[in-house]
Amino acid sequence: MSYLYKRGPVFYYDFQWEGVRYNGSTKRRTKREANEFVDALRRKVRQQSIDGYSEELSFAEGVRAYNEAKLPTLRSPAGVKSTNRRLMEIIPAHLKWSDISTEVVDDLRAHLEAKGYKPNSIGLYVSRLQAVYRWIKRHRKAVKLDTSVQWDKPKRTRKFRVMSDAEERALFAEVTERAQGRYRDTYQDLGDLLTLLIDTGCRISEAVTATWESYVPGSKPLLELYRHKTDTVDRLPVSERLDRALLARRARRKGTSSFIFPGGQEGHKPTNLPVLSALFDDLGFNNPTSVKKFGRFTIHSLRHTYATRLIRAGVTPPLVMKLLGHTSLNTTMMYVTLTDEDAIDAGRKALTGRPVVSPDMAQSALRNY
Repeated sequence: MSYLYKRGPVFYYDFQWEGVRYNGSTKRRTKREANEFVDALRRKVRQQSIDGYSEELSFAEGVRAYNEAKLPTLRSPAGVKSTNRRLMEIIPAHLKWSDISTEVVDDLRAHLEAKGYKPNSIGLYVSRLQAVYRWIKRHRKAVKLDTSVQWDKPKRTRKFRVMSDAEERALFAEVTERAQGRYRDTYQDLGDLLTLLIDTGCRISEAVTATWESYVPGSKPLLELYRHKTDTVDRLPVSERLDRALLARRARRKGTSSFIFPGGQEGHKPTNLPVLSALFDDLGFNNPTSVKKFGRFTIHSLRHTYATRLIRAGVTPPLVMKLLGHTSLNTTMMYVTLTDEDAIDAGRKALTGRPVVSPDMAQSALRNY
């Protein structure tokens, strides 16, 4: 028995065969075409169960099939494509997917460690290999896979840097001063980009793929951001200063680009980002003491700053998770950096206004208890 349902413009299927669940998009807009698709898929699954595992798939063929199926569905496919290309350079192209084992994963980690890759980067490559493995397991049922593969990733060293209000004032003051010079356009763009990153907490990849259509001005302005990590669109509130910056930016808009921050190529990171990173160093954000204690201050630190400020303002963690575009509350809480002073201030606020109980009142209460 197949379960067919419509989500958006296309139909999705969900059925089981011999204890294995099959579900996904039919990519068909009419019910008749969707039923035909599911019938063909069921016949294929039934035949595979009779024939057993019959398809031999090389590593390179599997990655290419994944790229052809997944990359067109992503708004920012460049990173995935680059990582997969590097995987094909490391893992032998002729190796069969049936031979992908825990040993292969261990060899991949060892190779990247020998090349000087950091734990976070190594974990990214292992996760990318695992994503292709899962796609093949789901969409190429005739390929035999080793189901005992262990996708162990190195432990990440997490140090989070949060920008103080004083540092933010110094940063904008420096950008404003430099915008008066010969590189006016560069620093004017950086000022607008900084405002967007600080006041929405979005990732840099989300900021540079934001289009003018995603900006909804008005009495309660919004920004509809595409989250490439979760393949979702979130609506975020726009602060007053960000609203002013976007309105001014649209007024001086040049050319016909649909992107708010067009880079060297449409939808790619602006070419002036290294200038922003250098600016952090120039202002002393990355002095040896701070780096040793909190790690380097990077563009992504602005996202941690946004999350921490929301928590300090009393926004509940589930709402912070929603505003950051996370799918796990644990991930959200790793972004938050609170100090002892934050805990003391929170305690004072909770105790403010509590009734004062005298010794006589306490004794009376105990007698009546």
